[in-house]
Amino acid sequence: MMDRIIYKAAAEGNIDVLITQNADQLEGQVTPQKNTVLHVAAQFGQTDCVKVILDKCGQSLLCSVNNKGDSSLHISSRDGYADVVWELIKYAKKDMDPESRTRTTKKMLRLRNVEGDTALHEAVRNENNVDVVEILTREDSKFEHPPNNAEETPLFLAAERGNSMIVSKFLENCRSPTYSGPNGRTALHAATIHGYKECVKILYLLKPSLTKEADVYGWRPLHYAAWIRNPSMVRQLLDLDESVAYLVADEDDNKTSLHIAVSRGNVKIMNEILSRCPDCWEMINTRAQNILHIAVEHDEQETIKFILENSFGKKLINQKDTDGNTPFHIAAANHSIYWKYWELFSHLGDKKACNKKNLMVKETRDRRLRAPEGSRNKFKVPKKKEEAPKIQNEFIEKITELGDTALIVAGLIVTVTFTAGFTVPGGFESDDGVNKGMAVLGRRAAFIAFAVTDTIAMLFSIIAVFLLLISFTYTDANDRCKHKLIKRRVWALWLITAAMGAMVVAFMTGFYATLEPSLGLAITICLICCGFFPLFFFVFWKRIDEDIDDNLRAT
Repeated sequence: MMDRIIYKAAAEGNIDVLITQNADQLEGQVTPQKNTVLHVAAQFGQTDCVKVILDKCGQSLLCSVNNKGDSSLHISSRDGYADVVWELIKYAKKDMDPESRTRTTKKMLRLRNVEGDTALHEAVRNENNVDVVEILTREDSKFEHPPNNAEETPLFLAAERGNSMIVSKFLENCRSPTYSGPNGRTALHAATIHGYKECVKILYLLKPSLTKEADVYGWRPLHYAAWIRNPSMVRQLLDLDESVAYLVADEDDNKTSLHIAVSRGNVKIMNEILSRCPDCWEMINTRAQNILHIAVEHDEQETIKFILENSFGKKLINQKDTDGNTPFHIAAANHSIYWKYWELFSHLGDKKACNKKNLMVKETRDRRLRAPEGSRNKFKVPKKKEEAPKIQNEFIEKITELGDTALIVAGLIVTVTFTAGFTVPGGFESDDGVNKGMAVLGRRAAFIAFAVTDTIAMLFSIIAVFLLLISFTYTDANDRCKHKLIKRRVWALWLITAAMGAMVVAFMTGFYATLEPSLGLAITICLICCGFFPLFFFVFWKRIDEDIDDNLRAT
C-alpha cells in the first residue's frame, strides 16, 4: 500500500512533500492496483508533481505499468492531460544520445496494455483529447498504429465516434496509419455506418481507395449506407466515386448496394443509385436474381411498385434465376403480393413460363417456393441485427410463460362456469308438480341472459384450453413453428378474454335476476360490473395486444 502522505501529495499537487522524499522512497510506493506515484500524479493531472517525480526517479518509473498494463502515459492520455503527456515525452527524450532517446520514446508511445491499447487508443476515445492526439501522432508519425485486441485501430475508433478533428490530426501527422477495425471493416465503414459525413470526406481525401475496400462479408461502405437507409450518405459516397455502385459483395451472394436498398424497401436510395448509374438494374446476385426477384422475395410492396412503374420493369419480370423462377413465379407463391399486384404482373409477366421443376406460374400459386439457404443475408449490422434474434427469443419465452398461466386461468373458468350451470341463481322448484326441478327464475330475461353468457364463457374457455394444449406440440426452433405457437396462443388469449367478459356478464345478470325486487341494489351491482370492461380492455389487453402484434411480425 502506498504511504498516505505521499499519495495525497501526488494527487493534490503538493510538491513540497515530494521534494523531501528520496528516490528509493518514491520508487517503492504502489497502490493496490500497482499504480506508482507517477501514475497517481498523472491520473490527477498534477504536472508539477510529474516533473518532480521524474527528476528524482529518472527513467525507472517512466514505462512502469499497473495491473492493467497501463503506463503513466496511458492514464494521462485517457484523461486528456496534454501537459502531463508532453512532460512525459519530453523527459523520455532528455539527456540521451539520439539513438537511445528515439528508442525510449518509441517504447513509451507504443507500449500496449492488457487490452492491446496504446496511449493513442486511450486518447481518441475521448472527443476532448484533440491536443493529446496531436502530440502523440506528431511524436511518432512513422508508426502505423496497429489494432488492439478487439481489432480496433486508433483511426477506426476516431471515425466510429465521428470526431472529425481527431481524424484530421491523423491526416496531418501520420504518414501511413492503419485503417482497420473488427470484421475487416475500415474507418470509412465505421464513419458510414454511424452517418458521420465530415469523417467520410476526410478519410476519402486521406485514402480514396477506402470506398472500394470490403469487409469479411464483402460489403463496401456503400452497401452499409444502403442497409442503414441513409440516402444522404449514399449520395455523398456516389459523389466521391460512382463506380462503387457496381461493386458486389463477394462473400454475400454477390449483392450490390442496389440489391440491399431493394431488400430494405428504400425507394429513395434506389432512385439515388439508378439516377447516377442507370444500368445498375441489370446486375444479378449469385442465384441470378434481379432486383425484382429480390423485391418480391422480401415482400417490399413499395419497391415492387417502383420497379414495375419504370421502363426497365418489363425487362425484369420474365428473367429467370438459377432455379428457373421468374419474379412472377415468386409472386404467385406469395398470395398477398400476387393478388395485390395481379394486374401489373399479369399484364407484363409470362404466365406460361416454366421453372426447372417444370412448374408454370399458375401451378405455383398454391405452393410456397422456399428460398435456398444462400438467400439469407450473411451481414450482421453492428449491435442492431445481432439483437434482433435475442428480442424474438425473449418474446417467445414471454409468450410461453403467458401460455402456461393462461392454461390455468382457462381451466378455472371452465370449472366455475360448469359449476354455475348446475347451481343456478334462485335454485330449483322443489314442489311436486310439472315444474319440479325447473329453475325458479327460468322465465325472467335476466336469467336467460345469465344462462347464455355462462354457456359462452364455458365454451370459449374450453376452446382456449384446446388451443393451448395444441401449441405445446410446436417444439421446433424454426420460424414457422414459432409463428404457429404464437398464433395459437394469441387466439387462446382472445378467447379467454371473451370468456372472462361473458363470465362477468353472467355474474351481473345472475345477481340482477335474484335481486330484482331490490332494484337499486341490482342496478348498483350492474354498474360496478360494467367498470370491468374499460379497465380490462384498454389498460391490460391493449398493452398485451400491441406487444404480441409487434413481435408476431418479427417472426
